[in-house]
Amino acid sequence: MDTHSNVLYVRDDGPGLAALARSAAATDKFSAPASIAAGNFFSLRGDHARAVAAFRRALALAPPPSSGSGVGGPGGGAWTLLGHEFVELQNPAAAVDAYRRAVDAAPGDYRAWYGLGQAYELLHLPHHALWYYRRAAALRPGDARMWVAVGQCCEGGALADDGGAAAAYRRALRAGDDAEASCLGRLARVHERMGDHEAAAAYHAAALAAADARAEVAGMGGGQAGDPAAPPPPLTPDAEDALLYLAAAAREAGDWATVEKHARRLAAAARGVEGDGGAAADAAHQLLADARRGFAAAAAGVGRVLLHAGSGRRRSSVGSGGRRRPSVGGASPGGGASPRW
Repeated sequence: MDTHSNVLYVRDDGPGLAALARSAAATDKFSAPASIAAGNFFSLRGDHARAVAAFRRALALAPPPSSGSGVGGPGGGAWTLLGHEFVELQNPAAAVDAYRRAVDAAPGDYRAWYGLGQAYELLHLPHHALWYYRRAAALRPGDARMWVAVGQCCEGGALADDGGAAAAYRRALRAGDDAEASCLGRLARVHERMGDHEAAAAYHAAALAAADARAEVAGMGGGQAGDPAAPPPPLTPDAEDALLYLAAAAREAGDWATVEKHARRLAAAARGVEGDGGAAADAAHQLLADARRGFAAAAAGVGRVLLHAGSGRRRSSVGSGGRRRPSVGGASPGGGASPRW
């Protein structure tokens, strides 16, 4: 029943969780599983104080740890759930105590180690938080969430370990596709700070492609792939960052066609936002203006080159007075035929 109620909680199934809690209470109101189901129900409703009371009741009703069963035994699940509620209540000291009891009961429970990382972040102790996040990642190396937590902690102001953050985000990408949405953009920004602009551009391009693919799968890409009159899909923050960065990089390279393409997409997405579109709209308009100036300057430059080349050809055959140039070295007229008009 504990697992069932946890699954319903993760699925955000309020009606199902309410039905399970009522059924458990009708069967045996004073049992640990019934209290766990009630605690999950209260937590899902946002009533964290009542959830704390329910999980404490579950711990009081659970069989002793030596029996090897129940939520207070080797699983330590109720302690972990209690720690989660204290985090929600912004009580990190109580959360640390609950999570420590959970890892004492079940040292292999990655959720409790992860919770300790969260609690120490709330206590503004990033070095402690990082240690616990890494412990959780070691216990659950295939879970991208663990590596994302490590990366975010490394990025924090007190640590500012961009190299460590990049390594963690790459591990998260290898762990599963679910992390792609957040990790590609994070990797791009980390490499920007590291000064590796080539890698930053590559990750921004990958983030933009991934966002477009997700929008298409979700059926949001009709404005581009389907009806031309339909509005374009909204941009995710990572896609917006990618377009701005790639447009700025193209501007530095003088690639005005790419600048215009990205700027037009930014402007089109901004028109679908309430109000004036914000900073993205302003940036898009500035980029479009830069592109117009760039195209004009390039056209003028080509014109000057053609004019210069044409005048050079004329000067090579005709002197200032329209007379033929003398042969090089003053050779006699019989030394070779001069070009004729």
